[in-house]
Amino acid sequence: MDTQLYDIIFVDVGHVLCWPDYHGMANMATRILGKPVTQAELMRGDRMARRAINHDVAKNGYASTMPSTTDMPSSIRTYYRDMVVHGLDTTWYDTPGGAYERFQTEVFPAWWEYQRTENWFTVLGLEVEHALHLLKEVGWRLGIISNSEGRIHELLTNVGIRDRFEVLIDSGIVGVAKPDPAIFRLAMGRAGVEPSRCLYVGDQPDVDVKAALAVGMNVIHYDPQFVFADFSADGVPRCTNLLSVADGSLLRQIAVDAARRF
Repeated sequence: MDTQLYDIIFVDVGHVLCWPDYHGMANMATRILGKPVTQAELMRGDRMARRAINHDVAKNGYASTMPSTTDMPSSIRTYYRDMVVHGLDTTWYDTPGGAYERFQTEVFPAWWEYQRTENWFTVLGLEVEHALHLLKEVGWRLGIISNSEGRIHELLTNVGIRDRFEVLIDSGIVGVAKPDPAIFRLAMGRAGVEPSRCLYVGDQPDVDVKAALAVGMNVIHYDPQFVFADFSADGVPRCTNLLSVADGSLLRQIAVDAARRF
C-alpha cells in the first residue's frame, strides 16, 4: 500500500470503530419499565435514529452535539426518541401516560447518565482490530476525532485499541464538537499535517463528511448498513468495511478521483 498518499488517517469512533451495547440498553429499559425491550428492537430503531441525529445537527448546528457537564444534548435526545419510535411496536407504548412517556422521563435520562459516565459504545466492529493492525503494520499514522463526553481515552483503552492512535481529539475535552471546523483544525494542528494530506473516515453526512470536506480534508463515508444510501458527495467513496481502507483500495480510488478533478 502507498502510505505516501496521505500523512494521517483520522477516524470517528461511534458507529465506525465502536457500536452501542444494544443488549445493555435494552436490559436497562426493561428494568425501568417492567416490560420487555429487546436488543433487536433497538438495533432496528438505530438506523432511523442515526438519520434523525444527522438532521438535528444539520438544522441546529454543532451546538446541538456539545453536552454541558450533565445536560443531554438535543441531538442525543432526538437519537433516543427515534430509536424507540422506529424500533419498538407502538401497540404497547403509544398510549396516554403509557410507556413512551416513561421512556422520555425515566429511560432516556438513565441512558444518557450511563453514556455520560460509562459509555454505551463498547462493542468493537467485527473488522476493526484486523483493519487497525494492517494500517499500523504498513506505517500509517492514525488519529481520532470524536464527539463524546470526555471519556474516549478510557473507552479505547478498555476495548484494547488506544495504543493504535497517535492523536486523540475528544469534544468533551477540547470544548468544541463536530461539525464545527475548529475541531478538525485542532486535530490537524496536533498532527502537524495540512488538510490535503489528511484522510477522515466518518459515518454522518453533515457531522462528518461535509464538515471534513469543508476544511479541505479527503473523506471516506463509512456506511456499512446503507443508512444514508441517498447521500453522496463528489470524490467521497462509500465504505462498507474498514478493511477496504486498510488494503488501500479506497485510498487509491480517492487519489484517482482527485487527479481527474484537477
